[in-house]
Amino acid sequence: PAASAFYGYDHDQLTSMRISQINALPPDEIAVRMKSASRQEQRTFQFPHRLASGEIRNVQVYSGPIIVSGRELLYSIVHDVTDQLRAEQALRESELRFRTVANTMPQLVWSTRPDGYHVYFNDQWYEFTGQKPQESEGEGFASTLHPDDYRQTLAEWHECLQTGRSFEMEYRIRRASDGQYRWFLGRALPVRDEDGKIVTWMGTCTEIHDQIEQRERLAQVSEELRRSNEDLQQFAYVASHDL
Repeated sequence: PAASAFYGYDHDQLTSMRISQINALPPDEIAVRMKSASRQEQRTFQFPHRLASGEIRNVQVYSGPIIVSGRELLYSIVHDVTDQLRAEQALRESELRFRTVANTMPQLVWSTRPDGYHVYFNDQWYEFTGQKPQESEGEGFASTLHPDDYRQTLAEWHECLQTGRSFEMEYRIRRASDGQYRWFLGRALPVRDEDGKIVTWMGTCTEIHDQIEQRERLAQVSEELRRSNEDLQQFAYVASHDL
């Protein structure tokens, strides 16, 4: 009954048809696959099957020999995987688009599993840090952090993993070309499913080294001006007293 409902033929029609009327592969190729199944050389196959409506569906077939009334036949368990294959194809295309976009961005881009295990970095990350993919996975990326930033950065990241709040922090990453540590602004957001469950984390590292240096210079100038102002006030006080 399930086969009749799936293929769109009644029982009598199905039992009078040849497999080549359902399997859309060339007959000689079908024969080779059937022989492989009867010899138990291969059990699982993927075929394009044609329905009564003419629609082609991708199916996974588990097949093997069986003896019925003294005759050796082939049994087949057919599972429709069309929607699954389409979803997998859409996922591959989505992954390709994501990687293409990530590799055109100037930032260092990364993503993790829900538990924070790093599984992806874009090309800019590997170019800047000099790490290889297997070296960056998990928490291998942390070896590129400045020793003074290492513990605090990981502590903040792990707290965000536990609470689910967004991650944002300034820290230094070693540049492979000259060994210099450069300041970056790291950000990460949790990506949630329809039920609110975190399915992945997406993060970026934006270089802010020049801004940090400028900020420090401004702070130094401000401090010098403050001291100069204090000296001026002291001088004015002394001059006023002497006058």
